[in-house]
Amino acid sequence: FEALIQIQSRPPDKQLPQVAEAMKARIDAARQERKRALDDVGRLFPRYKDLIDPRSPGIAETRAVLAPDEALVAILSGTRRTYVWVLRRDREPVLHVADLPAARLTSLVSTLRQGVDLSTAPDLDHLPKFDLAAARELYDALLGPVEAAWGDARTLLVVADGALTRLPLSLLVSGPAKDLASAPWLARRVGIATLPSVNALITLRQLPAAAANRLPFVGFGDPAFGISAAPATPTTRGGKRLLTLHVRNAPTRAWESMLSERGESLISGGPGNGGHLPPLPDTRDEILAMAAALGADPRRDVYLGAAANRSNLVQARPEARRVVAFATHGLVAGDLPGLNQPALALAPSADGKDNGLLLLEDVLRLKLDADWVVLSACNTAAGESASEGLSGLGRGFFYAGARSLLLTHWSVESESAAKLVSGLFRHYARKPAQGRAEALRQSMRALMDGPQKAYVH
Repeated sequence: FEALIQIQSRPPDKQLPQVAEAMKARIDAARQERKRALDDVGRLFPRYKDLIDPRSPGIAETRAVLAPDEALVAILSGTRRTYVWVLRRDREPVLHVADLPAARLTSLVSTLRQGVDLSTAPDLDHLPKFDLAAARELYDALLGPVEAAWGDARTLLVVADGALTRLPLSLLVSGPAKDLASAPWLARRVGIATLPSVNALITLRQLPAAAANRLPFVGFGDPAFGISAAPATPTTRGGKRLLTLHVRNAPTRAWESMLSERGESLISGGPGNGGHLPPLPDTRDEILAMAAALGADPRRDVYLGAAANRSNLVQARPEARRVVAFATHGLVAGDLPGLNQPALALAPSADGKDNGLLLLEDVLRLKLDADWVVLSACNTAAGESASEGLSGLGRGFFYAGARSLLLTHWSVESESAAKLVSGLFRHYARKPAQGRAEALRQSMRALMDGPQKAYVH
């Protein structure tokens, strides 16, 4: 499309009409092929088609599923401008056209993501610099001009496309700030939930009531990955105690080197492959804290270490649980040679027949009735391309029956993730009527106001 637009934008004597016609023919053929593929998917898997190719519902239909304290914010990025719609249950829709080209939007998102990228940070005292000015610019361009339409809402339901699918709007700031601690983060003000489409909101709100006899929870964490490096410990530098980072992020280059030397493929079930994954000891406490907050039985509902494997996932009957949680490493397609779909890393089997990867194809086979699926791992909200709103894993769990998901947008620091998620469930268990987005906001605020100032963003 972009090449065709460039050709047609040239002066008439330089437009290359034969090339343009050939491009149009290829585009038409691709559209027809896509339509045939979607028709096949719709015939075989109608629910999944609604997720990957949603229809566009009308304003009245959308309003009917909104609560009075909710605001739907839909953002569409264009080549030259960005379009922002705000819809409330009992008010007229509001449209704002922002003078924000897609290139600038992508640049701002990349800048903000660099500020939370922990891949090169040695410890919490040496985190990357976060660009507050970029966070303010994005807020002023998108949400500031329509603040009157959503400002009194308790929850923002966000549907976005393009680069914004890689950034939670809670990371924006609504005013000037001298430092991170005093910044007016949007997360302090309003709960935020992200949706893959407006149609998904309607579908989820119209789901039949869940079974009443479900168990409260099942959780998998701190998987035993085989021969692992010793856990990192706090170190000191110049007499000052440094908090070492435990990041849920697969060391892809190290894996590739080790696998090349041993001649094994991680996704072929070779023995001991899980040994290349660093341990995540904080996820043990995270899963146990979730279980405690939800009144679960840890002996029955918690699977840790070697027990956090795919076989036990099936035997635990996740279809009969209100909350299903995974606290481990997450991978996306391309993270490893031969890995062509997203995956969660669980414990491999001792005999090497099961490499421990819970692949998207495994997720699609699940039959869930869960109010909430928690993927407390890195990259679980990363789209496979800039245009995708949720990862394949996320869509897969929706297809399997999840009513809502808790996902991460980037590699997470393990200790803060454990505190955030366990706090979330404590808030939610105390007051479930407040909603999931509000419970998350309360947990975020508690972490931001805590003694560890590295957690303010």
